[in-house]
Amino acid sequence: MSPKYNNIEQIRYDLKVHSLERQIAMEKLKQSGHAIKEVANFPTHVVSSVLSSKYVKALALIRLLRKIF
Repeated sequence: MSPKYNNIEQIRYDLKVHSLERQIAMEKLKQSGHAIKEVANFPTHVVSSVLSSKYVKALALIRLLRKIF
């Protein structure tokens, strides 16, 4: 049911409220997008840090040497 407006100020007020609600919804959407990106990037950071550690490199070298000899 559409509201009944008595004057132009009521219409302008209602339009302003809807505009602000829309802006709030867009900001929430942006924030959720950033959160999703952070969660999606988490595994790549973990894998890259594990593979770059000296311990993992040493273990890989030992396995390689065991296969050769």
